[in-house]
Amino acid sequence: MTFLIYDLQFGGTSLWHSSHSSTNGNPVQVQDGIFKVFLGTGTGDPLSASLFNGADRWLEIVVEGETLEPRQRLASVPYSIVSENSRLLDGHEASDFASASHLHAGSDIVDGVVSEKWIDAAITRDSELSGHAADSAAHHKKTTTFAELTDTATDAQIPAGIARDAEVIPTVLASDGSGSGLDADRLDGLDSSDFLSSSNDYGRSEVASNLYEGTETLTSKYVNAAGPDSVTGSSSSTMFYVENSGTGFALSCSAKSSYAVRGLSSADDGYGVYGLCHGKDGYGVVGSSGGENGRGVWGDAGGESGRGVQGIATNSGAVTNYGGWFEANGESGHGTHSIAWGAEGIGVHAKGKRAGVYSDGDVEVDGDVEVTGDLVVTGAYRGSIGKIGGAPFPRPAYDSGWQDIEQHGTLTLNHNLGGDLDNYIVDLQFMGNSGRSQMGYGGLVEGGEPYPETFWQGACWRFLTEESIQVYRFKDDHLAAGVRVRIWVYN
Repeated sequence: MTFLIYDLQFGGTSLWHSSHSSTNGNPVQVQDGIFKVFLGTGTGDPLSASLFNGADRWLEIVVEGETLEPRQRLASVPYSIVSENSRLLDGHEASDFASASHLHAGSDIVDGVVSEKWIDAAITRDSELSGHAADSAAHHKKTTTFAELTDTATDAQIPAGIARDAEVIPTVLASDGSGSGLDADRLDGLDSSDFLSSSNDYGRSEVASNLYEGTETLTSKYVNAAGPDSVTGSSSSTMFYVENSGTGFALSCSAKSSYAVRGLSSADDGYGVYGLCHGKDGYGVVGSSGGENGRGVWGDAGGESGRGVQGIATNSGAVTNYGGWFEANGESGHGTHSIAWGAEGIGVHAKGKRAGVYSDGDVEVDGDVEVTGDLVVTGAYRGSIGKIGGAPFPRPAYDSGWQDIEQHGTLTLNHNLGGDLDNYIVDLQFMGNSGRSQMGYGGLVEGGEPYPETFWQGACWRFLTEESIQVYRFKDDHLAAGVRVRIWVYN
């Protein structure tokens, strides 16, 4: 037997169901047509107070697949479940509320003004501090630098161990002079005008060719501001390194024509341009082009296994970063345009634990698309499959797989998809001695070849809810020994 509670006497929505059977271990004993069942003790949904919210409820009984009519209106007894909430306050226990008389720590007060009556009498007020300013903390602030002194200290306030001007200057002047070794306003007898200012960069042209650092002249260490210039050499380490510990650019290049930056590497596994950024919201390489047919970043790899442009974003924290970020604001711009002319070439190769490729818009591919993981699409599928150019079919949201079912048997499948039942698409297939089929899709077959008698055959699905669906196999069926249910949900 199956018991269901509806919101209407006819039609309506099934709000609750529970089944009793020998298979479930809770059969109903019937004697002379009389039976007794406690609702909520069967297999299915538990009874809850929210079910009986004051609206009329109707009970429907199904015996061995046959629905008894009419539905019976439920009287006041089931509605007494709501009284379970009578000892609560809007569903809350008394322990969920604070006592009318309780204390708070001082750290709990984060803003506002505390009334005088709430301040402990043992706490000293400003008016009780004789001879102190209202801001007593500032009055006793510890001085850490001379710049913080805002007044003139008297001689009595300065420790005797500190030398006075009157004691230092006569000593210096007395010791200065020819042969004393002291030049109070000079550096080895030279004025400041005799030296170059460190704020000026004179470039290589102003460095004498006879000045050396080790075995190399200093001219090899400088780059002329006006150019053209180059840095050449042979080294296993970095040839040219620029570091900026501030918030600006480590290296900024601008060109009115040709290339602002051009990187070329002939070595195996080499990099034409390599950008690395570990800071938050940073960019390893930024390329910008505002001209017609311009290219913000152009990568060309002619060598075996080369990479025209490679971007790597790594971080072990729970952050979002991008190996490559490409943006095109033009009317016909392409954020990324990739072409591979080789016989085994791949225009775009993307790999990620959540998504290899993410596009907030349409994706157009002139060729095959190979996906080894899930393909998540929030828009429409469009493609050319088969002889008539059909679109690919998405995987179902739920697939029960092949399930065995006995004649006159009921199978409840829990899909737990939720959502709106109007957006469900349900497919039921059979597996029997004639292979996969939909023969006898839940119907009454009347006389005629090849079955001369009237009987029930096949199976059907019913009682679809947001959590489960039921499949019933008719008692005379010999075609549907196995069933499979698949459900799609569109939004």
